Amino acid sequence: MPHLSIEYSANLDGQVDMKAFCSLVAGIILKNGPFEIGAVRVRAFRADAWAVADELPENGFLDMSFRIGKGRTAEEKERVGAAIFAAASDFLAPFSPHLISLSRSKFGKSTRR
Repeated sequence: MPHLSIEYSANLDGQVDMKAFCSLVAGIILKNGPFEIGAVRVRAFRADAWAVADELPENGFLDMSFRIGKGRTAEEKERVGAAIFAAASDFLAPFSPHLISLSRSKFGKSTRR
């Protein structure tokens, strides 16, 4: 049951190809984790209403939430999480870090790009 949900601000439409991003992440999950191909789900949800703290309309966000079933080791979880975050960072690199905030929780800790 590896399910990854992506929530993103509507101002990313037309800038970020979400279908390509979902496909990329699905491939990363399969390549780096002990998961069956038929169990992987990646989906994106657009947030039509959002506010970023600085209230600049050009700033947006992309939030990923990854759920997996029991039985995975901490090392497996870390490997897959790190691979997803690295791939997402590379995919979003053409965008200014001031326009997209990408963060990753690691066992209760947060890492930001």
